[in-house]
Amino acid sequence: ILWDLDLWPESLEATGVINNKKILKNIKKLVEILYNKFDLILVGSKSFVEIVKERVKNIPVVYFPNWAEEIFEKNLKSKKLSKTKNLKIMFAGNIGEAQDVHSIFKLINKCKKKHIDWIFVGDGRMKSWLETKLSSIVIIGSVTFLGNHPINKMPSFFKQADVMFLSLKNDEIFAKTVPAKIQAYLASAKPVLGMISGEAKKIIFNSGAGWASNSGDIENTCNDICEILNLSNDELLEKGVRGFKYYQKHFSKHSRLSQLDNIIKTL
Repeated sequence: ILWDLDLWPESLEATGVINNKKILKNIKKLVEILYNKFDLILVGSKSFVEIVKERVKNIPVVYFPNWAEEIFEKNLKSKKLSKTKNLKIMFAGNIGEAQDVHSIFKLINKCKKKHIDWIFVGDGRMKSWLETKLSSIVIIGSVTFLGNHPINKMPSFFKQADVMFLSLKNDEIFAKTVPAKIQAYLASAKPVLGMISGEAKKIIFNSGAGWASNSGDIENTCNDICEILNLSNDELLEKGVRGFKYYQKHFSKHSRLSQLDNIIKTL
């Protein structure tokens, strides 16, 4: 059984890791050879199913989404980040080209006169670029980069956020991708703000956990933030609870293990 959470070579091309068409073509052939050595292929996005089916011969392809570590569902003791009354928007995970850091910078710059503390937990090859660009503008709130931390520490940071933020580049393959962090956000019962297209955007809407505009849509994401700023703590909490219930129903580890058990029985 193969569990595939990413599509190659499409992701490599979209992030700019490899641009040589001949190399990309050869990688695709290699991936197809690997796919056809398995009895079953599980994919982490509904949008991946048909794509992978076109690359295999008589091999079942089944939607099998990711789940969050169980520690995100536990109420861990929180670490204090700041004492301001500003809205705390937190981004967690890799800070790279795929996460569309250029649009993140533009968004923060557009919202610079709003009472927001932006918090980044994680690292990546575009982190230094983003830090440098943000240091050149003056905002009412603050921008904090907390660096990398072990996964067991992440829930304590999440607890301090009012809203969890995620973004991906405006690219066809990313519109079909579901970042693993969305499950962690939902499992933590936190409201979610997305600047992301496609399947991940649908999950945010269907869960009732928050707000999502298309990748790179600075204007509408800023409008979403304005709406969030006008909500009470109870209203934000309600969003988070909706997301948690949706997570338990559609993404929990228990649900996935039950699904896997049923799949294996039918092989």
